[in-house]
Amino acid sequence: MGCAMSCDGVLKVLVTGGAGYLGSRVVGHLLETGAEVTVLDRMLFGGAALLPLLDHPRLHILAGDVRDEGMVKKALNGNNAVVHMAAIVGDDACKVSAGATKEINTDATARLADAARKNQIDRF
Repeated sequence: MGCAMSCDGVLKVLVTGGAGYLGSRVVGHLLETGAEVTVLDRMLFGGAALLPLLDHPRLHILAGDVRDEGMVKKALNGNNAVVHMAAIVGDDACKVSAGATKEINTDATARLADAARKNQIDRF
């Protein structure tokens, strides 16, 4: 498996769902600790939680869906850790579309973990 740090010693982290309330807090913390962060989020709710961080030089934002295997591949490239927070949460939201909930919360999570393994990312 790959190491946790890049050759230059910088932790490079993909945060899926990084534009959400909790995800944006994780992104902020990672940036404070010196990590380089890539956010993959479909921006369903706009991404306003990331506004205070937009000018940060170690923040990269990809607007895309965790179900899109090509986008996931692009997002994983160059990273050595994943914080997976992309999900549909809450009973009411999950009931709106049980199919989409399964696709995002279960199927896409399994594919993301598999893609991370294939990219020798052992911090998930």
